[in-house]
Amino acid sequence: MIKLIPNFLTLLNLICGIVSIILSIENYPELAGFTILAAAFFDLLDGMAARLLKAVSEIGKQLDTLADMVSFGVAPAVIVFFLMKSALSVSLSESPENITITEYLFLASPILIPVFSAIRLARFNVTDSAMHDFRGLATPANAMIYASFPVMIWAYEGNWYGMSYFMMHTKEILLIMILVLSILMVSRIPMISLKFKSLSLKENWSRYMLIAFIIVIALFLTWRAIPTIVIFYILFSATLWVTGMLRKKSA
Repeated sequence: MIKLIPNFLTLLNLICGIVSIILSIENYPELAGFTILAAAFFDLLDGMAARLLKAVSEIGKQLDTLADMVSFGVAPAVIVFFLMKSALSVSLSESPENITITEYLFLASPILIPVFSAIRLARFNVTDSAMHDFRGLATPANAMIYASFPVMIWAYEGNWYGMSYFMMHTKEILLIMILVLSILMVSRIPMISLKFKSLSLKENWSRYMLIAFIIVIALFLTWRAIPTIVIFYILFSATLWVTGMLRKKSA
């Protein structure tokens, strides 16, 4: 029975994803964001539990992929769809005939999130799962950026409210983010994984540095730390990749 714990945690991840979609539709975006963050927490726990309990299985792997597709592919896309709809100030139910083709394309753009997430997860299942680091941006990290939008609007109705509202209700900014993050998910850029094979500082210095940054930023920025951490994670991983390539060429 104890070896079923990882699968139970994966199902909690899936439940959070489903609840997030429902909350978005019912116009509770901040709660939808929180449940995606909860899904990411359970996703982290199920992998740790599977390794600690030596309960890694093919069924668990496939179940994890299906849960991730809902929680980190579909759920964030629903959040972004409503943000885009708000940015365009359109109503699909009341006046669809007044919506232009360009506006329909903007509204359709969040579909790219689950599409590229599916490609990323499928590729991970057949290649990256055996690697020490990821290739491309992981779907939970991608989803956490989108989930943080409504959470920040809810949490910072002060100094951060104006800037957050502008960024998250500007259709061009949302579209650029969707395109850039979707491409990063299917890119071949090595991204740091927090899977430790040993506690050696020499082998894991980049992981320790990332963890230290996460802790410090989280203490100072609280909810604002989420997008900051993911952006730093992307830039830090890309920098390590580029410097590694330059070292190989100079060697």
